[in-house]
Amino acid sequence: DAWSEHRITMVMVRDILMYMDRVYVQQNRRRPVYELGLHLFRTEVWEHPRVQPRATDLLLRAVASERAGLLTDDRTLLKSVLGMLLELGAADGSDAYERDFESLFLGTTQEFYRLESLDYLSRNSARDYVAKAKSRIEEERNRAAALGLAPSTEAPLQNIVETELIERHAGALVKMENSGFAALLRDGSSPEELRETYDLLRRVPGSVEHLRDALAERVKTDGRSLVSDQERGASDPPAFVRGVLRMRERYGDVVAVAFR
Repeated sequence: DAWSEHRITMVMVRDILMYMDRVYVQQNRRRPVYELGLHLFRTEVWEHPRVQPRATDLLLRAVASERAGLLTDDRTLLKSVLGMLLELGAADGSDAYERDFESLFLGTTQEFYRLESLDYLSRNSARDYVAKAKSRIEEERNRAAALGLAPSTEAPLQNIVETELIERHAGALVKMENSGFAALLRDGSSPEELRETYDLLRRVPGSVEHLRDALAERVKTDGRSLVSDQERGASDPPAFVRGVLRMRERYGDVVAVAFR
């Protein structure tokens, strides 16, 4: 392609002008030949009004297609284009990658997961949502590696995905009727099942507080029920003690296994 051919050509030109590069360029503080060639490629080719907008749009569309579950053969090409932007930026200190891809990529990512999370949560159980969110997080991690995204992109990408999929819906995942964490506690679900929700929410530390609050409220509710039964004479003292011990064992297992 044009980029590969240009790089090869500039290597040849640099070799031919090696003496000038080492002497004249350094003495006069000029841009080295190879870097100058990349700078010109950026300003004259990549930033042409018929190239950059279309190329950026194609990059974002390809990522959107992958997220929609459509098979694509464009990953190698996408990685090549992103690598080109990174090299162009490194050559002349420009922000081609950040300006023409990263900012737009992160913006569309946030909007995609904002809408998808709302839609999926409204149509599925909390358990299904937890599984979907974990799958999406792993997909984004794999995609970032496969496309060769810059290290500077990885942290904000992860933050956006976890904010939209986890932090914004942590309370709903706990309180959701019949399938939320609080409902699972009430219905006596296994600590292993409860752990699925904890494993997701602990990615955003503040979100775990919703789980702790739900557990504390469940313990209080069950404790009040035991005391009420004993006061009404519905259970004798030995039964009350056994109930307390069962509670201790039950919620001790929850803390030890689900909140490991």
